[in-house]
Amino acid sequence: YEKIVLRVSDVALQYVGINGQLADYGISLNRGRSYVVNLGGRNVDSASSKIKFDTPYIRILQLPATANEFSEGVSGISFFITIDPDIAAGQYSVFVSSDNGLETSLIGALNIE
Repeated sequence: YEKIVLRVSDVALQYVGINGQLADYGISLNRGRSYVVNLGGRNVDSASSKIKFDTPYIRILQLPATANEFSEGVSGISFFITIDPDIAAGQYSVFVSSDNGLETSLIGALNIE
């Protein structure tokens, strides 16, 4: 038998927001628009974090993510996304993986109306 070993990610997402503000609840976005989205938590930085979504209808624009220090102990990144006009209304999740391949997420953080 193989022993299962849990690895703890060095990155932890805790907050999502827009317009430079963070919240500990989901944000509402509209179809066919672009936004600057902010993610915050522990060890979230633009150099080692890869961002993805659970749908191909939300895309990160090819501009580089910007590192932010939102408050003491809360680091984060800001990046541009575009919401496809054909996306179904509902809740979508954000995933961030670190250099070591471990992943953290905010399930249902984006509410598309």
